[in-house]
Amino acid sequence: ASKDKVFVPKGIWGEEEDYEPRIIDTDNAMELYQNFAFPNVRYRFKPTSKVNLFVDMDGTIAHWRRPKEKYWDINGDVKYFHQDDIYDKGYFAMLPPEKEVVEAVKKIISEDNGIEVYILSAVEKNSPTALADKKQWLDRNFKDIPIPEENRIFMPCGTRKADYLNLELTDCNILLDDYTRNLQEFTTGRVNNLGIKLVNGINDTHGSWKGDRVYGDMDPITLKSEIEAVFSRHLRRS
Repeated sequence: ASKDKVFVPKGIWGEEEDYEPRIIDTDNAMELYQNFAFPNVRYRFKPTSKVNLFVDMDGTIAHWRRPKEKYWDINGDVKYFHQDDIYDKGYFAMLPPEKEVVEAVKKIISEDNGIEVYILSAVEKNSPTALADKKQWLDRNFKDIPIPEENRIFMPCGTRKADYLNLELTDCNILLDDYTRNLQEFTTGRVNNLGIKLVNGINDTHGSWKGDRVYGDMDPITLKSEIEAVFSRHLRRS
């Protein structure tokens, strides 16, 4: 990477903007500088379709572990999940898929339904390997129906998802996410943006999301139909 512009990983695209490098204070600062840097200003992502489904990863298509949940790390060692484990190399790459949700997303991608599917995932800024791990996870779990690089949108944690996108000219955008705050920020004040909460067994305990919801244990065909129905209702009203 040059001294005046940070390397932008594949998967973040749109109108490139100049920005000053930001090096995170970490033992792996040089690795972060070379392989994991995001713009300080909003990156203007432009979808190619007017009907778009943005799919979150952690807790939506990738299993999010409960505190002290037993698992095996990339080295085959037994661990009991602690929040700090997310900084371990290979952590995100090794997350189990939410199989029914993954299959439902594949069905939406594979059908000629006018819906463009994107992965929209926040990445921990202080992890030098999280971005590569997430790409590896997508390569493995969508091997039969690949997600193109230009349909993988990664953004730094703490960024509002709607603010990272340029959706003014689209007819309908749906965010499928397990986190109510993301859904609220995505939809508030944006008439063409809708949210669907993915209930995964550890969220939705307070019922704070008042919009559409689907359940991770639904069969893939039902999940697909429920997601497509939200698009249909919105487009009929438009």
